[in-house]
Amino acid sequence: MKASDMLLVGYDYDAWYGYSEKVPICIDASTKNNSQTLICGMSGSGKSYLTNQYLTRICLHGGADSKVYFADFKQDDSFSHLRKCHRYFPYDKTLDALDEVYEIMHKRQCGEDKSRNYVTLVWDEYMANILALLGAEKKKAEDDTEAVKDEEKKTVEDKEDKKAEEVPEEKSDKKADDRQEGEV
Repeated sequence: MKASDMLLVGYDYDAWYGYSEKVPICIDASTKNNSQTLICGMSGSGKSYLTNQYLTRICLHGGADSKVYFADFKQDDSFSHLRKCHRYFPYDKTLDALDEVYEIMHKRQCGEDKSRNYVTLVWDEYMANILALLGAEKKKAEDDTEAVKDEEKKTVEDKEDKKAEEVPEEKSDKKADDRQEGEV
């Protein structure tokens, strides 16, 4: 591990608030060692800044054949410089990024693609994106359920209307029969 592979991710909270010491926390951000990274923290804690630093590191050290996909659910201004990139996927296109990366990895697993260049998917606001998708799916499911209920209600009403139409005909047929018997 080279010193250039180290990336400052923050400072030790306990050392800072307990002893007023600013103790840096660094991680090995070399592309050879990291396949998954989760960056989380409170609003304003520097997640977007760190993501940009990490993304730069990946792009610089991944090699000319590496591919980086960026899914940006909330389209934060911190990543506006990426918007014209062809592997940038905004708001409603984030799942397309996942589909593309999945397709690459699937071809590798099946042996169709023998390349081993780095493929990285950076997904900003992943959890918010997933919750929005779940909300949309829940809304769609509720709408579908409501449509089924409406259809069932209409079917029941149609059957009741049909029965109501048949009953007067039977009564009128009986009256006609009664009249014919009286005439005989």
